[in-house]
Amino acid sequence: MVEYDLALDEPRKMDSQVRLHDLLFVYDRKAEEEIGVFVKIDFVPSQGLKLINANQTLAYALQMKTV
Repeated sequence: MVEYDLALDEPRKMDSQVRLHDLLFVYDRKAEEEIGVFVKIDFVPSQGLKLINANQTLAYALQMKTV
């Protein structure tokens, strides 16, 4: 079983990065292997933050964490 989190963090040496609309998204190789090349972060008032890839909803009711 895989657990997904969204967190405020700083990039590390081996992390990959993507900047969208002045937001920097940082992820490691394991996250990329599990999620794939597409991920959507959505907010639904009744469910909180949702993490969705091309095939399925990966997680819902997520809250932003600080590392």
